[in-house]
Amino acid sequence: MNLKDLKSAFSQFTKLELSTSKKREQGYNELIQNIVAIRSSCIPPQVLSAFDTTPFNQLPTLLDRINADPLASSDLRLKISVTEKEQNRDLSKLNLVMVQDTIQSSKRWQNIREVAPANKPDTTITKKGKLSDGPSFER
Repeated sequence: MNLKDLKSAFSQFTKLELSTSKKREQGYNELIQNIVAIRSSCIPPQVLSAFDTTPFNQLPTLLDRINADPLASSDLRLKISVTEKEQNRDLSKLNLVMVQDTIQSSKRWQNIREVAPANKPDTTITKKGKLSDGPSFER
């Protein structure tokens, strides 16, 4: 295979992969924005903790049980269904608390990476003397 063809194929693959990951990220962002909007407008204060820990795919049922806006429930049910089909993911384990923890953890790791010193390992090879054991290398 020609190196130029290989570079071109890799570049094309990278572009496709980036567009796929951007679509995935955009889909999750829209879903989370819808859930947060419903939380702020339809959920009474005494149910907030239950709402935050309920898996995303069970939120429409919770909205029905607390007699929240039926349009919010149907919109959320549709958005979850579309997201699960498009992303080929099961949203039965994902909830707002997990999303918040992930975001905070990501921010902490980003701060650690920014603060961490750039340690470079010493890769120099020195010549061993005649009395030391092991092979002798020169550089």
